[in-house]
Amino acid sequence: MCGRTACALHKKSILSRLQNLGRGKFAFHWADSPSLGDFVSSYNKAPGSLNPVIISATSGVDEKTVQVMHWGLIPSFVPDAVKQASKPSQFSTANARADTLFERPAYRESLRRGWRCVVIAQG
Repeated sequence: MCGRTACALHKKSILSRLQNLGRGKFAFHWADSPSLGDFVSSYNKAPGSLNPVIISATSGVDEKTVQVMHWGLIPSFVPDAVKQASKPSQFSTANARADTLFERPAYRESLRRGWRCVVIAQG
């Protein structure tokens, strides 16, 4: 992964495109995150910026949620990790290598628990 990405789509466009891609199999809805702020589309999204992601609260459920999250992962061993997650943090990791993903303590616990999301990006 590099240090920049792009998502210049607006909320309505994102939801519309997801509905078309899902071919009616999933229902997508947008969940605002007042504590994080509003998503702002941009061709220059940096680590720590707010980006739209798809999450599923329960495995196998046909309804998916689109919400914004800060780009990066706060490792579970960081003190006050939940508090740190509400803002860009010095503890955040923005990149991961596929060959060491399951070995690194920063990612291992999240993967073990199945905490994953799909990041919506255009480039």
